[in-house]
Amino acid sequence: MSLPQVDWLVVWKIYRYPYFFWAYAVLSLAIRFPMLRRLNSAAPTKTWLLSSTASLLIVPAVPFVALPAFALVALAAGNAAVYTLPMVLPIALSVGTFGSLIDGILFRLLLREAVGGRRMCLLFGTNLLVVLFAVGVVVALMLAYPPQIIAIVGGWRY
Repeated sequence: MSLPQVDWLVVWKIYRYPYFFWAYAVLSLAIRFPMLRRLNSAAPTKTWLLSSTASLLIVPAVPFVALPAFALVALAAGNAAVYTLPMVLPIALSVGTFGSLIDGILFRLLLREAVGGRRMCLLFGTNLLVVLFAVGVVVALMLAYPPQIIAIVGGWRY
C-alpha cells in the first residue's frame, strides 16, 4: 500500500482560509492558555494574548516558514517524499520553530522578561502542538472531502 500523494501548495491554496486560519486561531487560543500559565509570568493574561496574537501573525507566512522543511526532506529523501502525507511532521516542526522564535522575541521586547531554555521549550511545545492539530484538522478535512477541480470548457470560439 502506498501513501496518498499530497500537493501541499494546492492544499494551502484551497484550505488556508477559512479552514486553516480558524482551526489555528481556535486551537491557539484554547491550547495556549493552560500551557502559558506554566511560564510563571507576571501577567499571564497579557502573556496569553501576546502569544496568541503573535502566532496568528505567522499564519500568512506558513508557506515561506515551511520552506526549510521542504528543502531538508527533498535533500534527504528525494523529491517524491515531499508529496507524501507524512510531510505534515516536518512542516509542523518548521512552523512551530519559527512561531516559538517569534514568541520568544516578543516576550523579550514587549514584556521585558527573560526567555530561558525552559521557557523556549515550553513555547516550542505549545507552537508545535497548535500547528500539528491545525494541520491535522485540514488534512482530515481534505481526506473527508477531497478537492475537486473541474475544468470548464465551452463557449470558446477560435
